[in-house]
Amino acid sequence: MAGKDKKRRGAAIPPPSSAASAKTVGLLVHGWLVFLHPLLLGQLEKLATAAEKEPALTPGPSRKLLGHLRDLMFDKIPHSPDAPAFRHGGALRGGRREWFRAKTGNGRYRLFYRFDSRARIIVYAWVNDDEHLRTIGARNDAYAEFGRMLDAGNPPSSWDELLAVTRAEAAKDPKRHPTFVRLVTPSKSKPK
Repeated sequence: MAGKDKKRRGAAIPPPSSAASAKTVGLLVHGWLVFLHPLLLGQLEKLATAAEKEPALTPGPSRKLLGHLRDLMFDKIPHSPDAPAFRHGGALRGGRREWFRAKTGNGRYRLFYRFDSRARIIVYAWVNDDEHLRTIGARNDAYAEFGRMLDAGNPPSSWDELLAVTRAEAAKDPKRHPTFVRLVTPSKSKPK
């Protein structure tokens, strides 16, 4: 029986549950309360729209990227958000060591987030798009673009402000968070 409990490679990840408290609208994932910043939600909605235009039988790049992001956000990162693999190593200039990032899409995409280990909260802030792929030294590099966004104050650099903005957005439109989960949940087709 123990073999059945092991996670198979490529097996569907169970969708995260919604938080029980009406005060904190978020997703509970592996003991962490997860919030999606409005910037990230906007990027994910664009990606989901592109994925819906791809053929259903053969997953295209948008659908694959959504699957990778879902795996990162609702499985890998919540298991160990402070893992060394998620540290940016100074690529995000300005002494912003409080920000972490996860790589996906052959190393061209970056998912930026912050977390509070005492409160067990993760806030996913932004993922780059095709116009801001990781290209070292380029003006439109993912790190350069995210740095400019931080400099402009969106997302906020302060943890309290970041959490307040994200919670306010989640409370304003609580269905927007689970909608993303539904969009990227793998179809339940039988394996061949």
